[in-house]
Amino acid sequence: MVASPWGKVNVKKRHSVSTVAILCLVLVATSVLGAFGYISCLRESEQRWANLRGKLTSSADQLSVALAIPMWNLDRVQIKKIIESEMHDPEVLAVRVDDTGKTYEGGNPAPGNTEQPLSEKHEITFSGEVIGSVEVFVTPKLVLAALSKSRLQFGLLILLVDLTLILSIYLVLWKVILLPLRRLESYALAVRSGGSETSPQMGPTKLTELESLRVSIERMVALLERRFREAKASEEIYKTLFACEPDSLLIIDRDSLHVLDANDAALSMYGYYREEMLERSVLELSAEPEATKSNVVSMHPGNLIRSATRKNRRKDGSVFPADISIRAFMLHGRVALVTAVRDVTERVMAENALYAAKENAEAADKLKSQFLDVAAHELKTPLTPLLLLLQLVQRNGDNPSALTPEIWPRINRQLEHLNGLVNDLLEVSRLDLGLFAFRPQFVDLNELVSQSVDDFRRMVTDRKVTLARSIAPLEVELDPVEIKQVLFNLLDNAAKYTPPLSPIEVAISPSGGRRVKVSVTDHGQGISPQQQKTLFTRFFRVTSSATRKHSGLGLGLYVCRRILELHRGSIGVESDVGQGSKFEFEIPISRTAA
Repeated sequence: MVASPWGKVNVKKRHSVSTVAILCLVLVATSVLGAFGYISCLRESEQRWANLRGKLTSSADQLSVALAIPMWNLDRVQIKKIIESEMHDPEVLAVRVDDTGKTYEGGNPAPGNTEQPLSEKHEITFSGEVIGSVEVFVTPKLVLAALSKSRLQFGLLILLVDLTLILSIYLVLWKVILLPLRRLESYALAVRSGGSETSPQMGPTKLTELESLRVSIERMVALLERRFREAKASEEIYKTLFACEPDSLLIIDRDSLHVLDANDAALSMYGYYREEMLERSVLELSAEPEATKSNVVSMHPGNLIRSATRKNRRKDGSVFPADISIRAFMLHGRVALVTAVRDVTERVMAENALYAAKENAEAADKLKSQFLDVAAHELKTPLTPLLLLLQLVQRNGDNPSALTPEIWPRINRQLEHLNGLVNDLLEVSRLDLGLFAFRPQFVDLNELVSQSVDDFRRMVTDRKVTLARSIAPLEVELDPVEIKQVLFNLLDNAAKYTPPLSPIEVAISPSGGRRVKVSVTDHGQGISPQQQKTLFTRFFRVTSSATRKHSGLGLGLYVCRRILELHRGSIGVESDVGQGSKFEFEIPISRTAA
């Protein structure tokens, strides 16, 4: 048994096939000849037996005629001569003649041999009168011997024909089949062992069909080997390019949408091991599976999708944007998709940052325009009456008695109003530019709030301001100047936007998590839920009749929020229209505890 590139070559099996072929042909020939011989022997046997029986009948007829006269004349000598003359025939075994009680015999009808003799008895008549009988015995020995000889001759003929067939067929098979097969086997062994592409040079011979087939196979194998080496080199190049490609590459079956192959970049991007990736569907890698499926299921070989940005999903569930290019092609009789995936998170972040910067710039420009409009309008409010009052003073400078005593307090109020507007603008500018100087110290919040309430009572005498202090001292780390400003802004808003003599309630209480809470409650018109959403933004002012009476830039609550944020605190409002408002802020007891 010998191995070959296409499997195992069994030499014995090859000879057994030829032997079986020879045996089959010999068996067919033997069967045909045997049948023909059998039929011929049957016919010869029938013919010989028929001849023997005919001869027996003829001899009995001739003897009955020949013996009629001698028996009538009682010529015994002639009877014996006739009987003896009949016995010269080798097939005649015996003759028995009965003559009215006397018997004449020639030969022995029962010699003791194994062949059963044949006999036939005829009456002897003379002048129409039966005068005796004759019985002739013949032996089948010669017939049987002749038949045996014929069978032997036919058997030897069949044997000779079979031997001739065996030798001739084997020679033909050797020349036409076995020898080319041996050469094919040798060539297969040479190919398997890495020998030359061509078979050894043979002498000039006439090519049979199998020899031509062998030569064709050798040429085909040589061509296939070259094609195989070229394909293997192309495959190595493909594998190298596929593995070294910095972008993620996936090979996907279009119909099942399962991943057939993935390079190292794809495995690293999505966070899967190779075995895990090859068990995934492309829909599991997409954060937009329906859109992905609708894009790829209708693709045909040659179709291309370029740079479609899709959201992809990693193994850990995180989503990232990626540019995807897909091309369809045929792979092993099925439509496959080669997909290039590039993570564009940084690009999208840069685009988003650029878009946000653009929006911020537009918002800043809008805010600048809004600021200039509000500032011009609000600064004009105190400046206009102030200029009128100054012009009045200038016109009556030579006659002071013409000036009323309240003109100077009016000028002073307008100057204070103008100074407040300028201070608000400076405060917002310091907060936005990060120039705020935070000077924290531990202060008893009860005392700080009490002082602020007392100062406000002296400034606003037409308001009843109550204070509910905490029983226990509250030592809080804060900037007292800035917290006083927050309290003053909340008290001033409560006074401006509530009816005269309406009470204002201030309360101090500890809050959970080492925090303290201060609230300022009024009983004014209240604030709608829509306005509450933008209450603490720049230049926002609640729309009401009180707003029209009191000018301002709308920066007070925005400044309060920014100051409290720097204290790691927060501010909020609870209000119902027609029920008043409750402004409440919280700050940590110490900045390190926040």
